[in-house]
Amino acid sequence: MPGIRPGFVESARAAGSDWAVPPPPPQFFGIAAPTDVSWAQERLTPMPLRTHDEPLPAGPPDSLLGTYIRCDQFVGFDAQMEPALRRGYAVEHLDAGHDVQVTDAPALKGLLTALDT
Repeated sequence: MPGIRPGFVESARAAGSDWAVPPPPPQFFGIAAPTDVSWAQERLTPMPLRTHDEPLPAGPPDSLLGTYIRCDQFVGFDAQMEPALRRGYAVEHLDAGHDVQVTDAPALKGLLTALDT
């Protein structure tokens, strides 16, 4: 399946599925505090493979500006930053993992509030 990261199909099949990848542990996303790990673990679900392979029906309008928030402790989405830069998006950095809304909600709130002004 083109577009799907290496190992995802194998991971799904090893878990007995042809369509969904089992979730990695919360620590993969930068969650370390035991209470946060427990909270996140209860909410993680398998991710359909097609989310990595099926294109969106349409991209944002060229006139729509945005901001790409890069959580510097998680490099899993660096490839998605390039199209945002080509569109002229600003890039803001947070020293956090992928789930900054869990690990440092005040920092994310501060950034979003600043962007909204």
